[in-house]
Amino acid sequence: MARAFDLGAARGALVASIDPGGPAARAGLRRGDVVVSLRGKPVLSDDDLRTQLSRLKPGDRVTLGLERDGRRREADLVLDEPPAPAGRPRRRQG
Repeated sequence: MARAFDLGAARGALVASIDPGGPAARAGLRRGDVVVSLRGKPVLSDDDLRTQLSRLKPGDRVTLGLERDGRRREADLVLDEPPAPAGRPRRRQG
């Protein structure tokens, strides 16, 4: 994805949008950032980032490696509960 937008990174996951109240916004991520690592492990694509995040749980603290405007930086964030898929409300137990 990053390569398609000519962002200089041959790997990574493009940040296409940010939830204004979500963990990415609180950590300072911006639209157009490219996530190149998660907890020190390379992120190769959007799918790779989703796979890595799926192995974590709400409350986990993670460090993201980012590229923004051709510069490397890091952002620390605490994961929230993932949103329910559209049209599928969460079921209550009990």
